[in-house]
Order: sequence, then structure tokens, then C-alpha cells
Amino acid sequence: MGKYKKKVMKLKSAKKSAQPDPKLAMDTLAVALKDIYASQCLYEKECYPQAIFFLQQGIEKGWKAFGYHHGLLTLSEAKSKEYNHMSTNVGKSSLIRMRNIIGHMVQQLKIVQNFYSQVNEEINESDISLKNMYEDLIWAQKAIDKATEPSFVITPTELQSMLDKFHGDEQAENNCEEIIESPEMCPKIIKQVRDGAINELNVLFSGIPIADELINDISQGKFDDQKIKDILLSVMKGMVIVNPLFYFAIMTQRHENICRYPDKIRSPLNEYTKDHIIIRFFPAIAHTTQNSLEKMDELFRMDLFQPAVL
Repeated sequence: MGKYKKKVMKLKSAKKSAQPDPKLAMDTLAVALKDIYASQCLYEKECYPQAIFFLQQGIEKGWKAFGYHHGLLTLSEAKSKEYNHMSTNVGKSSLIRMRNIIGHMVQQLKIVQNFYSQVNEEINESDISLKNMYEDLIWAQKAIDKATEPSFVITPTELQSMLDKFHGDEQAENNCEEIIESPEMCPKIIKQVRDGAINELNVLFSGIPIADELINDISQGKFDDQKIKDILLSVMKGMVIVNPLFYFAIMTQRHENICRYPDKIRSPLNEYTKDHIIIRFFPAIAHTTQNSLEKMDELFRMDLFQPAVL
């Protein structure tokens, strides 16, 4: 029991200035979804520069909503010079903030992979998709520094490959959800998750709203089966939210200003045509982003994160 109390004290002493803000997260997410809807309408009317701008805005608000909800970003930080969209440093500053969030998700994915290997002895497409998720997150961490460099380019082949992976990730998440929500979910699996992942879960949830309560429950032996199921579900939803949002954020961040304003040598109307890579893949990008944001809405509404439970 003593070691768990020490972990609680350690977490409290390392507590960040940012605190979870579920209401701000929900409000920001609602606006993000409207931005994506607006981008799709503009695309259909062939207003391509404007479509890209609203796509970028929806993606940015999406990952910020995730940060607000998990206590990884404050409103004052989001409005500061470093994060305000008028700042020339927005790309670098925003991506560095995203890198911190990615670190949390890498830890979460390790838990999910351990869980999934327990319920599936044979390697299948879903198992491969989970491996791809991990590789994608590691890629995102390494790509952040170079993402704001002029030489950073995403090729059509790479983009199509990533879209295919995101689709596979969603299928893997759906498969895991079916297993987790099944009444027949093996009690032995639950025991393995409880006994084998308690210490990892301490670290895993050190930045989200239920951290203190969760660690308290562990130390007092109240870590019930339903909570384990809810946690696994939240982790899976988080994975299919984070991957596409961060990838598309890296891809669209640089276009936030140049898609809006002409200068002496170029015009957005001439640059963002049907041949532009984002426009060529726009329907798939917007659809995948919308799916991620809708999955985020499901995550935010889970009982695990409601005030009555907290």
C-alpha cells in the first residue's frame, strides 16, 4: 500500500498548471466539427483555399479539445502568442505541444497491445493495425521538428498509405470494442489486466481527469471490472482520435496563412487547384477527420469522464 501512496504523492507534486476542462473541450470540439462541415461545403463549391483553411482550423481545434480534456493544454496557452494563429511560430509551437500529447498516447498503446495479445493468440489484421498505430505515433514524434521546414513534403503515395492505415486502425478499434463490451469478456483477461498493468496504468493516466481517483481506487482495492473495461475503451478511442489528427495537423499547419492571403508573387486561387495534393485527397481527409472528431465526442461522453463519477 505504501508504494501506491508514494506514487500518488509523486503525481501530485508533479502536477501541471493545466487542469482538465471538460466543458471547454466539448465546446471546442463542437466548433471543430462545424469547421469540418464548412470545409466540405466549400470544397463542393470549388472554393478550395477556403476549404483548406476550415479543414486546418477544424483539425487544430480538434487536437486542442483533446488537450483541454486531458489537462495538457490551457485556454491561456492556446490564446498566447506562441499558439495564436497570427503568430509566425504557431506551427512549431503547436507541434511541440502535440508531441507532448503523443507521448501519453504511446504509453496508452502499449497497454492496448498487451490487452489485445491476451485475447487474440493468432496474428491478424487488427494486430497488425495496432502495430501500425505505434509506428505512426513514433513517426509523428520524429517528424515534428522537420514538419515546419520548407523541405518537408508529403507525397501522394505516402498520404494514400496513411489513409489506408487509419482505416485499418478504426477497424482494429471496432474489433477491440466488441471484445471489451462483450458480456462474455473472460474474467481471466480482466484479472490479467488488473494484476499485470496496475503500475503501467499509474503512469498511463497521470495526465487525465480520473488519475487521482483511479490511483486511489487501486490503493484501496476498488479497481472494479467495469472500470477496467471503460479504461480500455477510452484508450482505444483515444488511439483512433490521435493518429489522424496529428498527421493531418502536420500536413495542413503550414497552409493556415498562405491559403488565405495573396502576395506579390502568388495567389491562393492559383495555387490551391484540383491538382494540389490536399485537394486531390480532400474528401478522404475530411471524412477521416470527421470520424476522429465524432469518436472524440464518444470519448468525452463516456461515464468514466462524467462529473458524477469524478
